Amino acid sequence: MVDDKGAAEDLYTSGEYAMRNPTWHAEDSPWKAKQIARILQPCLSGQSPVRICEIGCGVGIVLAELQRTLGEQNVQSICVGYDIAPAAIRQALSTYGQSATLSFECCDVLSKAALQCDWCLLIDVLEHLQEPVQFLQELRRRGAKQFIVNLPLENSVINIVRGKTDPRRSRVGHLHFWDTYSALSVLERAGLHVAQWVYAHEVDVDIRYHRTAPSIAAYAPRKILLAVAPRLCVHLFGGASLLARCVSGEPDA
Repeated sequence: MVDDKGAAEDLYTSGEYAMRNPTWHAEDSPWKAKQIARILQPCLSGQSPVRICEIGCGVGIVLAELQRTLGEQNVQSICVGYDIAPAAIRQALSTYGQSATLSFECCDVLSKAALQCDWCLLIDVLEHLQEPVQFLQELRRRGAKQFIVNLPLENSVINIVRGKTDPRRSRVGHLHFWDTYSALSVLERAGLHVAQWVYAHEVDVDIRYHRTAPSIAAYAPRKILLAVAPRLCVHLFGGASLLARCVSGEPDA
């Protein structure tokens, strides 16, 4: 696996990530957009249009689906997606084009002097970065004030037993593996106040996404344990991410 920042970025800019993950996780994107809308929509009263930027937008499906979902709730938005992977942005532009309300740009967002947005989305991004705390701090310095962050909770007992928390074995380029406590710690150490967080449970996705026999067999027991003791279930079996709504304090000097 990668050992330095340059090599980590090469995974995405070289096209290697696209070869490993040709769908860019498009199959999960509509579900993710619904989870984001659920935590975001109650905070949008009086904002019209709301300006949303997504960092690490991939092929743009989450952002486009989020905009559509908010539109159905009578919330107008101006959305911009950023990604360092040229192949992902080419696909986003091919699918959605460019418009005044939905646009995409291939760039390192830290090269920008300022971010003009009401909400900054980081959906399954920080686990790919060498220094996620520093990255969040840099975004704060560029004016980002409100964040929606999704962090996969892969540091579960079952994943540790299976040896799946080794970055060298990560097909999707994860450098960090978090549980509930360490995920919240990343956000707080970056100077963010976590106003709300929820578990986004992969088990809640339609059962058609559970394609292996063990996954199908575990579906009902996990649903029951999630209802009774969600934090224990996530700690033992994983299968969830932490979706947080955060507010920035004053940027560090």
